[in-house]
Amino acid sequence: MRRQKSDLVLILLALAVMGVGWSCAPRRGVPNRGAEIVVPMRLVELTTGRGVEPGAPARPLQTGDRFHVSEPLVTCLARFQHGIGAHRVQFKWYGPGGELYASSDERPIEPPGRYHEFVVIWHSISIGGEMASRLPGLWRVTAWLDGAMVGSSGFEVYL
Repeated sequence: MRRQKSDLVLILLALAVMGVGWSCAPRRGVPNRGAEIVVPMRLVELTTGRGVEPGAPARPLQTGDRFHVSEPLVTCLARFQHGIGAHRVQFKWYGPGGELYASSDERPIEPPGRYHEFVVIWHSISIGGEMASRLPGLWRVTAWLDGAMVGSSGFEVYL
């Protein structure tokens, strides 16, 4: 009799533990109001162009991957999805020999207040009249998010 009672206690205890586990598990079709879903911010577009169109949302002006040595500048525009929370973005520009030509400061970006589906940030370097105009060839610009490279785009500076 004593063994039956101890078996019954173990079975009831196991059912109680499983019941707690089941009640904590998310159920299909039932919103989980206590948990926050965090989707990481990610790069969805990296584009070079001749500047940025005025207004919001920011868009590249005359996109392209070939820039004459006389053009005033080349701009890299990075479009990120799932903007929420504080992040740091940096651009690094590499000349035709692969050497680092210029880099932006690590810019803090913090979409104000709430979630934003897209966040856009850009950086430019001057070409015409600058050292870059004397370095024709294939260039590369990289975008960095929170210290990790997230994208790269090639372009040409030509004579």
